[in-house]
Amino acid sequence: MIDQPVQLAAVFLGLVLLSVWLDARYAWARKISPVVLILFFAGLVSNVGFITDRSPFYEELAGFTVPFAVCLILFTVNLADLKRTGGPLLAAFAIACVGTVIGVLTAGVLVDSQLARVLGDETWKLAGPFTGTYTGGSLNFFALWDGLEIGNPDLFAAANAVDNLTLFPLFAVWVLIPGWLGKYFPAGERWGTIGAIDEIGEPEAPTEFRMLDVVALSF
Repeated sequence: MIDQPVQLAAVFLGLVLLSVWLDARYAWARKISPVVLILFFAGLVSNVGFITDRSPFYEELAGFTVPFAVCLILFTVNLADLKRTGGPLLAAFAIACVGTVIGVLTAGVLVDSQLARVLGDETWKLAGPFTGTYTGGSLNFFALWDGLEIGNPDLFAAANAVDNLTLFPLFAVWVLIPGWLGKYFPAGERWGTIGAIDEIGEPEAPTEFRMLDVVALSF
């Protein structure tokens, strides 16, 4: 089992390179996204015992890489896209966020007593990371975990496992449902679809990954 920091870092970078390469080469991987592929491969190598599932290196790595990764993501934000998608996109995101918050609060009320018997007094803090991960991704999960100072490695492992196990079926639904709904509810001009097609023209070739992509995804 690999448990040395340098070797663990090499494994992580290898998984990132593999995921980005698959995304650049295969259409099915582009539908899944490199992030989900990385989560899948990381969970696989951990559960089969190839790498350790607990190491001080993980905590040290998360301490500075989470803020760094947030900055890298913000570098790719293009505010000009709001001119085309604008209000409808923001409204859809706001509705999704409200639904997530309601779902987390409801689940917290329903299962709080059961979780408290197993996990102790910090179970209420789980609402923060779970709300964050489904409104902004895994970076929000780690950022809120650190911000709430939960600091329980066993609880972190359990919560992260539940998050990842829940993500894959949900992601499949998120990928399939829009295509199915699109057959019955075509996107109108207010979403910018028609204009975007006119501007883009022919489909673009798969984008080759850059070193910046590898660095950003690795964190």
